[in-house]
Amino acid sequence: MAFLRILLISVPIAAGCLAPSPQEEEPAVQGEYEDGNEEHRPGQPCLLCHASEGHFPKAPGGETFEIGGTVYGTIDADEKDGLNNVEIIFTDARGNEFSTTSNRAGNFYVREKPLYPLEVRIRRGSDEQRMKTKIWRNGSCAHCHGPTPGADSIGRVYLFSEGITQ
Repeated sequence: MAFLRILLISVPIAAGCLAPSPQEEEPAVQGEYEDGNEEHRPGQPCLLCHASEGHFPKAPGGETFEIGGTVYGTIDADEKDGLNNVEIIFTDARGNEFSTTSNRAGNFYVREKPLYPLEVRIRRGSDEQRMKTKIWRNGSCAHCHGPTPGADSIGRVYLFSEGITQ
């Protein structure tokens, strides 16, 4: 009876030790590990796979970023409705400004290491949105900007309050 009790306790513990970590599971649900180009996985947490000190031995395609995200037309846009040609402007803790531009999937990334905290604004033509808070340490925009506003997300990064202008 004691042997059976030990077996029943040790099997779940061993299974827990052999299970994949959350870091390994999350990219797995996002699609193939080496699946793409600059337009893959819009709205996903880019730095999960592309961080210079990420969860993998090497980033897909060898591409590492310090900041990465997706810009949408509106807060409730579908994941495939990223907004192209939006300038994302960052101002670091020293007051230095640097920028990048979103591609046709709405994706953008920065390779240079910034000095946090960062102020951010996005602009296309005369339309501009400014982030109300600063980025303090996590350069993966989807970490806070998930698809649905709620307790875990403030909603997507978006340029327009209503309607989409492609």
